[in-house]
Amino acid sequence: MVNIVPQSLQDGIAKLSACYKAEKEEFHTTLQHMNETIKTLEAEMQSLQDLVNMATATDDEKTMMLKPQKEQNSISREKVAGQQYLHGVAEEKKP
Repeated sequence: MVNIVPQSLQDGIAKLSACYKAEKEEFHTTLQHMNETIKTLEAEMQSLQDLVNMATATDDEKTMMLKPQKEQNSISREKVAGQQYLHGVAEEKKP
């Protein structure tokens, strides 16, 4: 089978193909960075919105907003106390 496309044209096509692949990878990387930035900005916006809500809330509203965090804090304290107890028991059993 005879190749009817001139070598210079084949070389040009290969260069364009390589450029296309490189640009596609670069755009993909840029898109990933932009998506990460968007997620970070959305989280920051939510934090700022929470601060605004807390600053403008009544005392009862503040109590309701903080209730889940207080419950989680209590659970975490219980876990830490349990770990400290187990650590103390393990220390006592060491020769």
